[in-house]
Amino acid sequence: MLSLVLVIPAVQLSEVLGHRFGGREAWWWVPVVMAGGLAPLGALAALAGLAAPLTALLTWCVSVILLGVAALFARIARHGLLVDIALWGTLMWLSVGTLCLAVLHFAE
Repeated sequence: MLSLVLVIPAVQLSEVLGHRFGGREAWWWVPVVMAGGLAPLGALAALAGLAAPLTALLTWCVSVILLGVAALFARIARHGLLVDIALWGTLMWLSVGTLCLAVLHFAE
């Protein structure tokens, strides 16, 4: 469900920004939009004391990379977007969760 909230809007916003500033879609807008979209979550986790600043930064980096890959795959496969997002998003969130737990475990 979270992938529907983060990945689909990132793909759509990257298309809009690509057309707005470049006249066509560009793949590199996807990671830029994903990083900008996840930045408030990372900052909130660090400022609220939910995670140490370095841990929050590492978690943000891993989340941007993994969800950015899901968004790039979703950008490539246009038809059946909802099913692709649900499958790839679930896989990416499981990966993010696993990596975040590993980062938290080794950061302590």
